[in-house]
Amino acid sequence: MDNSKPKLVLLDVDRTLFDLLKYRYFMKKKISEETGMDGITEEEIYNQTKTDKEVFVPDYYLSLLSSRVDKQIHDDTRNSLFGSSVLMEYLFPDVSHFLEQASNITKLGILSKGDESFQKSKLDSFKNLLESDKIYIFKDKKTEAQNVISQNREFKIYLIDNDPETLEAYKDADSSWTTLLIERYDPLEYNGVFDFKIESLLSAVEIINK
Repeated sequence: MDNSKPKLVLLDVDRTLFDLLKYRYFMKKKISEETGMDGITEEEIYNQTKTDKEVFVPDYYLSLLSSRVDKQIHDDTRNSLFGSSVLMEYLFPDVSHFLEQASNITKLGILSKGDESFQKSKLDSFKNLLESDKIYIFKDKKTEAQNVISQNREFKIYLIDNDPETLEAYKDADSSWTTLLIERYDPLEYNGVFDFKIESLLSAVEIINK
């Protein structure tokens, strides 16, 4: 390991920092309360949004929702679903402690799939701990591997993600990257192409600090 390089940790957002399953349960419940829509129909609209836009885009989702229920979706509904103060409630419990510890030993950045504006809203409560030029948000982050790697050759990189395929893509592109698979929910199927498996971000601190 090249200990002469400064360290940079790149963090996935959904299912790594942000509890997407818990948030989706909240979304469905809130939409049902506001519109009377059943969960199956809401899921169809959610999936249609991702199909049409490649990632989840809140305003497009609300436009589809409004068309389906034939009523205007007001700003207060939007804010109650997608406001930064709401989103921060769905960060995993270990995120705050991890960021506090990790920020003392490494630079921190983001490598996420999603809509840039929406993903950044999830980061608002701790964006001051992130390197502003190391926030990468793409519709397909696997195809951006060479681009991200080329911009960060001066760092010793740690990538924390819950998607084995993403970890494999970056590890294949640059074997010097240290890849950590985080399993937040049920055990994931994978072929072992990563360096470490963790269940909590706090386990990553010791690995990064070596």
